[in-house]
Amino acid sequence: MLLSFPLSLETRWVPANVAPIFLQRVSSSLCSWLCEEGSLTARLKAHYTSFHVEVLSEKRCMPLPGLNTDLEKTKTPMWCREVLLWCDNQPIVYAQSWIPEHVQEMTKLGNTPLGEVLFQSPIWLRGDLQLAKVNDTIHCLLDKLNLEKEEKYARRSEFSRGEHSILVCEVFLQEPKTWLV
Repeated sequence: MLLSFPLSLETRWVPANVAPIFLQRVSSSLCSWLCEEGSLTARLKAHYTSFHVEVLSEKRCMPLPGLNTDLEKTKTPMWCREVLLWCDNQPIVYAQSWIPEHVQEMTKLGNTPLGEVLFQSPIWLRGDLQLAKVNDTIHCLLDKLNLEKEEKYARRSEFSRGEHSILVCEVFLQEPKTWLV
């Protein structure tokens, strides 16, 4: 199967605060990662010896259908950034972000984690978390990474600054560690 970016994350997203049945299907460890209110990047760095970002794709494109957010209604292209978060040489998280083009400082990050930038700046406010079980659209990436095609869970939230919003989606490819190093 050909890997083509951006990957579709079309699925049914539910608010984390009203998803108790959804959360019963995942381990308590993964649940704590899915519901993390702070920076996922900071938590991963605290739990692993090594951490790095691999940029899979960065490009200007229209928001994909099925995002089920106000972004779909936009008539202008956005900057789509797709990365893998590697911890101890294992791909732990696939992240997809939709950034308005006029938020220039966020379109030139290179290997800098977007979450690190967002959480270090008090002007970006995080919206509510949403959770989902990711459908088959992620399987091509799992194949490329030689990972099991089992259920994968994701979270997303919007970060806003005035009239600008950035949508950040994070798919857990493997269950992260729960102990500190």
